[in-house]
Order: sequence, then C-alpha cells, then structure tokens
Amino acid sequence: MQVKRLSSSRVTTFLICPYRYYCQYCLELWKPANIALAIGTVFHDTTKHNYLQKCDTYRDLPLDDVLAIFSAGFDEHEIELRQGEDRGIEKDSGIMLLAEYQSVIAYKIQPVEVEQMFTMTFSNKPWPFTGRVDLVSDDGIVIENKTTARGLNRPRDTHLLQTYGYTSAMRRKLQSPDMEARIDYGVRGKVPRILSFPVEVTEAEERYFLTLLSGVAKGIEAEIWYANRVNNNLCSQRYCRYWQECEAENGGRVKP
Repeated sequence: MQVKRLSSSRVTTFLICPYRYYCQYCLELWKPANIALAIGTVFHDTTKHNYLQKCDTYRDLPLDDVLAIFSAGFDEHEIELRQGEDRGIEKDSGIMLLAEYQSVIAYKIQPVEVEQMFTMTFSNKPWPFTGRVDLVSDDGIVIENKTTARGLNRPRDTHLLQTYGYTSAMRRKLQSPDMEARIDYGVRGKVPRILSFPVEVTEAEERYFLTLLSGVAKGIEAEIWYANRVNNNLCSQRYCRYWQECEAENGGRVKP
C-alpha cells in the first residue's frame, strides 16, 4: 500500500493498533463517537472559536457565550452511549470543565496562530507529514489542548509524540528554532481540573519523531494489520469503536 501522507492521528492510531488503523483509514468504517471523544471534539471546537476571535480582539468571549457554543455543539453531536452513561450528566461535566479552563488557562493566552495547518516534506521520503496546531501564543509556545477523564502526572506518550512533531513543524514554518511547547489537559470529573505540562523538544526528540514516522510508514506499506491487544489500555469495548469487527476478523475477545 502506498502511503500518500502521514498525520499525528494516523501515526498514533497505527502505533496503538494496526488493525484499528486498517478499519479507520483503509476500510473507512464510520462509527458514532463515544462520550470521551465527543466531549473532546466539542471542547476543542469551542476553544478554537474563542481563540480565533481573540487574535483580533485580545479578549475572551463572555463565559456565557463560550458555554452556549459548547452546549449547542454537544447537542448536535451524534454519540454512542454505553450502559450507565447519561447524556445530560456528561454534557454538564463538559460545561463545568470548559468553565474551569476559561478561568484558569484561557485568559493567560494571547494567540497569534489558531488551527495553523502545516505540511512538512522530506527530501528522502515520498510522503509529507501534515497537521493542524491548536495554538501558538504570542510568547512563542506551541500549545496543544486535550481532555481526559483521569488525572495525569505526565503527558501521555501519544500526546508527547504529537507535540514533538507539531513543534518541529512550526519551528520550520515560522523559522523560529527556539519555540517552546506545552500540553494543557482538562480533566473531567465532579471537580474539574486543568493540568499544564511543559514539553522539552530538543534535537533528540525531533530525530526520534522522524525515525518513528519512517517506521510507521513501512508498516503501512507492508499492510501489517495485526490486532494489538497486549499491554494496550485502549484495547477495550469502551475505547475502541471497532471491537466487534476485530473479534469477527481476528478471533478472541476484546475486554469490556
């Protein structure tokens, strides 16, 4: 299979589970979002709306307006609920999280780039690496926003990998080799929290990222679609939308 382009989502999906990559990007099987993905998507779209206008106004939207945007976006989102999940309760958790984010993080950020697209090409590779950076602040920090239902003491490895790639790309695009990076997490729960992790992106991290890109491209080209159920916390019926196809194709059982 010819690799036409790579992105952070494609790379991390393949690393998590090649069979999941096959279902999502080769078969293009559509599945409704689970609650975690839906909240993350609407949260991201809402903060993007606020930051886009803030580039010109230098002011955040009123909190009521921000929460109304989230509420409308969530109501329109098609979501597959698991047993025991309540759409209204989950919506409220997203609203509370967004309110916390606006009061703790948003007011500190003056964006200069929002949803900045890039294409990174390589002289010795036939495919580019493409992406869209959440934010670049006026003090030269590449910022990625994430949501999670669990607290963290460090960034997730897949998010670190994405940040390595995005920071490298923006350093090249903006010709600013000293740009720094950060991941801001919104943690859902009865008491929402915001966690910020600075990310060091040295030449070593950039080289590691590029090496990993090449390895993933080779795996896709060779059509290695094995189901990764070993030491994979995301391999479960809760987190994988393709678990039924996986059981039918590969046998065995995907944990609940």
